[in-house]
Amino acid sequence: PNRFQDVDPKIMQKHNDLATTDGMLSANHVERCWSYLLVALFWLIFANMVWLGVSLIVLMSAAKGGQQQPWWIFIGDVVFFLLFLIELLMRLALERRNFFIGSGKVW
Repeated sequence: PNRFQDVDPKIMQKHNDLATTDGMLSANHVERCWSYLLVALFWLIFANMVWLGVSLIVLMSAAKGGQQQPWWIFIGDVVFFLLFLIELLMRLALERRNFFIGSGKVW
């Protein structure tokens, strides 16, 4: 059954670039999502690398002074954890079964 059979054809034509008639993203759209995801991941990894350097400097200073870890270090770590979790879920959504059995399964 076509979920879009009751939708005005003019609207479907206008929004044809969003999805195919079966509601699934076309291969072209998946490729576009991948390209955006890879650029975002580059900057996420870069930001995480900078964060690790900053947090290491702060944590070493705190440890030398016998102080506790600042609370914002924990918050920053949780934020990066959540961002990387979202990245993992997006990969699962884009690759589906190939996430587990595709060429990148061991990565």
